[in-house]
Amino acid sequence: MTGPDDQLSAVTNGAGTSLQLVDLHGDVMATEISGTGDTGPTATYTYTEFGAPDGAAPGTYGWLGGYQRSGSSLGGTVLMGLRVYDMYTGRFLQVDSVLGGSANAYDYADQRRMAEWPDGQDAPKLEPLLLSDDERAVLERWTRRATSAQALALRARIVLACAGLEVPPIVAVARDLRVTADRVRKWRRRFLAERLDGLADEPRPGRPPTISVDQVEAVVVTTLEQLPKNATHWSRTSMAEHSGLSKSTVGRIWRQFQLKPHLADTFKLSTDPLFVEKVYDVVGLYFNPPEGAVVLSVDEKSQIQALDRSQPVLPIMPGMPERRTHDYVRNGLTTLFAAFDVATGEVITALHRRHRAAEFKKFLIRIDKVVPAHCRST
Repeated sequence: MTGPDDQLSAVTNGAGTSLQLVDLHGDVMATEISGTGDTGPTATYTYTEFGAPDGAAPGTYGWLGGYQRSGSSLGGTVLMGLRVYDMYTGRFLQVDSVLGGSANAYDYADQRRMAEWPDGQDAPKLEPLLLSDDERAVLERWTRRATSAQALALRARIVLACAGLEVPPIVAVARDLRVTADRVRKWRRRFLAERLDGLADEPRPGRPPTISVDQVEAVVVTTLEQLPKNATHWSRTSMAEHSGLSKSTVGRIWRQFQLKPHLADTFKLSTDPLFVEKVYDVVGLYFNPPEGAVVLSVDEKSQIQALDRSQPVLPIMPGMPERRTHDYVRNGLTTLFAAFDVATGEVITALHRRHRAAEFKKFLIRIDKVVPAHCRST
């Protein structure tokens, strides 16, 4: 039962009704069982500054018992609002979720009581977090960019949620982003002190590098500007012998700088002075053909060898793959002509045993027969 001040006034159990006498702080200081005929309190209690009993331990309700915070729990712990409190050590086992609620992760020795004191003082005023247009654009880009680290994206969301002239509650921001209030306070404070640079990870301690920058530079320069003796390109083994580093270290350096000495691409430069104009004409014809016309891309593949194995191929069997001889018999050559309709995807083909102008003319006659008549007349 509660009294006019909304504090616990009496508790009813099997032994009867026990009156709870509390002080201004809300601690149960004395109890009296009604109906016993006693003229004074049945029991009195005192507590330390941390809420631990000083003397006889109370029953269900003791320190802050007027607010119906039960002290009866296995292991000597009790739920105080949102945190677990150890009565025998006088310490909280969680950090207060309200700014200023804890001096450290365990207690409130500096007397800045918030969640643990129902009638505590107001929270200190926070400095508004104001963003410039450039800073807001960068933070929003970090939250949307697919390549951003998840930790950096979360920090950017925290700063954006805390930005504005009106300071939002830290607990509300933490609840919306599903993080702890301490994390919100940390990155809000870091951003106010260092701005965007404060959201990046600080250098972490670790083993000093064994490979110097000069050695890395020597490997890169040698790969780009020199060739090994009696070889066309560097390998990890030859570079490791040349530089004195291990093969795995050479491989990591090459991957970091995206060097692939074993790969080579080909290219061809045209000497035709009108090459660019011709490319424009051909590509423009593909993308924007004349009305009622058919655009065909014609090419040829000559000297195709018709090969056959010297012995019949042995078929696949259980536990044995298909087998064929390594040598072959040449059955002559053939030439393939093909015309690709860039609009419909249709392919016109022809095979000829020889590769001469006469065969190519026959293929053009075949194209003329396949193309619709209204397109030929255009």
